[in-house]
Amino acid sequence: MGIVGFDTQVGGFLTFSEGSFVTPGEPGIIISQDMAEQGGYGVGDTLTLTATTENGSSDEYPVVGIFEIPPMIQSMAQAQGQEIPPDVMGMYWEDLAQLEGLSMEGEPLPRVTSSLRH
Repeated sequence: MGIVGFDTQVGGFLTFSEGSFVTPGEPGIIISQDMAEQGGYGVGDTLTLTATTENGSSDEYPVVGIFEIPPMIQSMAQAQGQEIPPDVMGMYWEDLAQLEGLSMEGEPLPRVTSSLRH
């Protein structure tokens, strides 16, 4: 299972069945509707995320929103030969970079972070 770093612009395209988009700089994650159903998670639950980097830092984050993956984003991914998994998490991209211990200098590169405990 992975986590995606979102910016506020992408957050505007998401439809929430519960809660809302994360507030930049404040702890919080959003999860897909499928992930919420499969794991029995809801807004207010706390999940532990562990970075897949050498230091493997981890921290707890509250679920602040449950969203549906928009068909437009799924179609765009499929057009590029990719598929968005139904059970996905997201957080503000700078907060994800900080969890992974990345520098905010230079150009950000995509990474996958996984692991969760309920």
